[in-house]
Amino acid sequence: MLTSTQIVHDHAEEYEKLLEALVLLGECLPRVELYTETFHESSLVQASVLAFYTSILRFWERAIKFYKRRKLWNFMRSAWNDYALEFKNLEDEMRRHQRDVEKAANAQNIYDSKVAREDQAVVNGCM
Repeated sequence: MLTSTQIVHDHAEEYEKLLEALVLLGECLPRVELYTETFHESSLVQASVLAFYTSILRFWERAIKFYKRRKLWNFMRSAWNDYALEFKNLEDEMRRHQRDVEKAANAQNIYDSKVAREDQAVVNGCM
């Protein structure tokens, strides 16, 4: 049987997990923005960024619904460890899309470097 102390602890832990997800999001947004600006012509990077921002919107939509509920309802639901049901999949999705953006940016960078080397080889061959 859950004690009131355990329920309070679980409730606070849910908000802590949500905050951690938001901090993670804040940390990765500058990199994603840099990739977006650097590789603005890359459809691969742009598709990955779109998926990433879509997952962010889904996460925020769920977070807003979570916070808009009555406080007592959130408090009682924390006894069932609702964070895993409410946010874990969305958080994992955001992380996966963040990695996809980074992989796409890396792939585009490799491709751009290859093209630059080939161009340089042509210039060097013409001299």
